[in-house]
Amino acid sequence: MADYTGRMTLWEAPSLIDFAVDPNWPRAWREGTARLLSVRPGQSPSIGWGDAVGDSTLDGSPAGLRSSRDMRFDPQQHFYLGQVDRTPVFGWLDRDDGTTSHGGTSVGGSANSDEGSGGRGARSGGVTAGRVGLRGWLARATSVDTELAMRAVALANFHDSSGFCSVCGKPTVPQDLGRSRVCQDCDSVFFPRTDPAIIIAITADERILLGHHQGWADRQVSVFAGFVEAGESLEQAVYREVGEEVGLDLAQVRYIGSQPWPMPRSLMMGFTATAVSTDARPDGEEITDARWFTRDQLCQAVADQTVTLPPPGSIASRLIGDWVGSKD
Repeated sequence: MADYTGRMTLWEAPSLIDFAVDPNWPRAWREGTARLLSVRPGQSPSIGWGDAVGDSTLDGSPAGLRSSRDMRFDPQQHFYLGQVDRTPVFGWLDRDDGTTSHGGTSVGGSANSDEGSGGRGARSGGVTAGRVGLRGWLARATSVDTELAMRAVALANFHDSSGFCSVCGKPTVPQDLGRSRVCQDCDSVFFPRTDPAIIIAITADERILLGHHQGWADRQVSVFAGFVEAGESLEQAVYREVGEEVGLDLAQVRYIGSQPWPMPRSLMMGFTATAVSTDARPDGEEITDARWFTRDQLCQAVADQTVTLPPPGSIASRLIGDWVGSKD
């Protein structure tokens, strides 16, 4: 079984990104020392990095990202992510047609799947550019690369879906280096929206309950999740979702931690809970199967490839890994 026992501590520590705007960013952009991540937004976003300028590697430093050299800053497509090691880093909204703000084409081809072409694109000048799905990025990226990607995808989705004012219906434009949008007609200001969601690892008698969602690949299983309803607390959402999806009552609900999940704009808040009984009854609509696993059974199922677990880097994998590496 892959290493699912490590704790995902990135989101429990201070951010590795300085969100404050560097007042010298225009100079850095002109000189080519500003860096960019290109993002294709949507439910299955992908990340592009690297070009023939600089060292195109995922090494946790801004030097591994695409340089701003010979690019024109376009407020419609470029948005500020923050500073890393005093280097300003920008997101770059790169839509599916492959066009860019400076009339070129996106790096690394058009692979939109998590794996793409191994996460690598064509070589240019001895340097490898790349594009990979966000889930694939999380499985291999360093901590700072992970933070940059989450922020870039969240802002790209915001700009891609917020082109018109929800008050008067007229067009909006980016402002404040892309951290908000303003209506050109009524001056209403809009900020990126985050939708709270809960995700729960349910255990009982040293077993964990994993479910299969109707929209997933055949062998894929995971812990249970759902959105928080209006006027509902996080804990109430945990009880409700588990009751609706698998018909179980819970005890000992405990908060574990959170993770941004911008597909398209969620903040996942993780919990563990103990089931009062083990009589799981999938609803047959969202959840088509639910099975209890001991630690040995789960490890064997993964080894036999009869089940597929969530990708490393996700809070779902952390919840499962924490349980595998502990005792009830």
